Amino acid sequence: MDAIGNWINDFIAGGLQYLLKGEITIGTGFYDSLIGTSIETLRASPESWNAGVGWNIIVAINNGFVVIAASLYIIFWLIGICSDSLDIRSNLRLEVVLKHIAKLIVGEFIITHTIDIIKVILSLVYSGTGLIMKADSTSSSILADNSMYGLDSTLEAVSSYMNIWELILLIVFGIVFMFTMLIVGGGILYLTYVRLFKVLMIIPLSSLASSTIASSHQISNTTISYWKYAFATILEAVTIMIAIVLGTALMKSNAITFASLSVVMSWMAKCIIIGFTMLGAIKEASAITHRAFGAG
Repeated sequence: MDAIGNWINDFIAGGLQYLLKGEITIGTGFYDSLIGTSIETLRASPESWNAGVGWNIIVAINNGFVVIAASLYIIFWLIGICSDSLDIRSNLRLEVVLKHIAKLIVGEFIITHTIDIIKVILSLVYSGTGLIMKADSTSSSILADNSMYGLDSTLEAVSSYMNIWELILLIVFGIVFMFTMLIVGGGILYLTYVRLFKVLMIIPLSSLASSTIASSHQISNTTISYWKYAFATILEAVTIMIAIVLGTALMKSNAITFASLSVVMSWMAKCIIIGFTMLGAIKEASAITHRAFGAG
């Protein structure tokens, strides 16, 4: 009877172990897949994202705004001339005339080439995210192998648990872990897409905002404010990437341990805490970047 009881216990324990391993594997799979997609999105050009569908729409909208902005620029340019005017004689001086003509030419060039300027800024972001990924072996391996630190040893540790009630408790906690990794990964991917949409949505406004560049000082602040905001919004990708690298590096370390808990539960608790911390940091990435560049 003891042999039969032991066999039944081992059989049930084996099934529970298999279920727990499945929860852990699925949870890390959610995280790996969603984080990998987030990183690829951050490193991708808006032109190539979704086969350029979004980019083509934005470019078409921007082309319509450029015509309006070019017309508005003449009005604001004339306002700028009037605000700088002292008297008719000074306005007719060669250097003053050349200055206003130069403003007209440069301003119209900027308005018609705002997308090209944004592309240059975007290229800096791609370089920055690439450097972050190559910062050390931990960060550069995120895309190659997203599996969180200690996954294999954790799965091996599961096999050592034979107490059915302890396994049931771990399975319940494993459900929390599985959904937490889905929420964290999905939340990060959502915030990544929000940032991408923000970048695309501000592009058509670039020509309109730049139309005030040659106007009076008070009106021309619109251009300065826009480009500070645009620059900070585009650079949010770098801040988000830093948060992802830090969070994933912590998950691959023993930054948090719980001596009072079992090895498996301690590992899952560590991933849950760091996961939510990383998600919170990424939510703050926008505010941090904008404050750093005085755009918010």
